[in-house]
Amino acid sequence: MKKTIVKSVLAATLLFSMVLGHGEGAVAATTPSTKVPVMMDNLSKYGLKKDVELPVTVTAGGLSYTLEKIMIYETKSVTAQSLIRKYGYTGTESAKYFIWTKITVENKSGNTVQKNYKDLSEKWRLNFGGENSAYVTMPLTTVDVPNYKP
Repeated sequence: MKKTIVKSVLAATLLFSMVLGHGEGAVAATTPSTKVPVMMDNLSKYGLKKDVELPVTVTAGGLSYTLEKIMIYETKSVTAQSLIRKYGYTGTESAKYFIWTKITVENKSGNTVQKNYKDLSEKWRLNFGGENSAYVTMPLTTVDVPNYKP
């Protein structure tokens, strides 16, 4: 009750000061905040070099693919195990690393992108030069959710 009264009095005071013209030159004093950069990748930790800065978008044939974030974790790490459990990933037991990506796929082609009996091919793959590619697994908790947005 007291908080409501205090808020009401403050709001009324601000309103009256603006109506009377006392608030025209008032500027709130703010301390300049230093922006902490959002970590988009940890590739340098593993000796990898980026060719481009993230996010990066590739568009072809009405399909747009944006890689916003890529993180590499040791599969047995707390962070990797938390993600594996949360999203229901399988097939990671013998893997040394767990690669976590945040991607956005936009389809303006008018065609349906699907993986079922009509088309069993993988839709995206991570390649690390040459013939090396990462094993792709789907999160079982979201694989059947159309247009999933976390």
